[in-house]
Amino acid sequence: MAGPVVRLGPNEVAVTNIEAVKKIYNARETFRKTSWYKDLSVTSENVFNTNRTELHRRLRRLLSGSIVKWTLFTKVFKDQGKEEGLSPVELRGNASAYIVAGSDSTAVTLTYLVWSICRDPKVKAALLAELQTLPDDFTIANLRGMDYLNAVIDETMRLHSGIQSALPRWVPESGDNIAGYWLPGGTTVCAQAYSMHRNPEVFPNPNVFDLRDGRCQQKI
Repeated sequence: MAGPVVRLGPNEVAVTNIEAVKKIYNARETFRKTSWYKDLSVTSENVFNTNRTELHRRLRRLLSGSIVKWTLFTKVFKDQGKEEGLSPVELRGNASAYIVAGSDSTAVTLTYLVWSICRDPKVKAALLAELQTLPDDFTIANLRGMDYLNAVIDETMRLHSGIQSALPRWVPESGDNIAGYWLPGGTTVCAQAYSMHRNPEVFPNPNVFDLRDGRCQQKI
């Protein structure tokens, strides 16, 4: 495994240092998204690809909430005549972003979840035993209380998350200190889940589906 800071090119740096990652992707959005995000979409600006801070906050506010509720876009559509609503173009753009973001990524992760369960009889047996305790009319709240189920999901997300690629940002014009290195403004800096989730200092068996790893395992 490489160190916490790796130079990928003349003007691009990748990091795995957790404090640096918190700084780069914090809610204040001082490290703005690069043009890489716009290249992924042929529609209008949406919550995923925009690098305009105020627009991103507005879209996040409008589109926040449970994605399992079918009323999400209905609510936004009803508000389109108001100042806080979305135009038809914005609705199409953000709907497309949600569809793309939630299709292959979800399918890949679920495939690996089933694969990881089936290749380990002990994990499969323990998971089935816990699921059999659910009532016939179980709810989301019941599932959230399933410690072993959630441990399996978390470990799958660690090893096989839907988005493994880097998510680049631009260092602010004033420059910044990242993991002990001064990076000038305009430098592309990024982190990605693959390396972050395989840090041996956090996960003793980083490449193994191991339910003894991770904070959630303290319950099981």
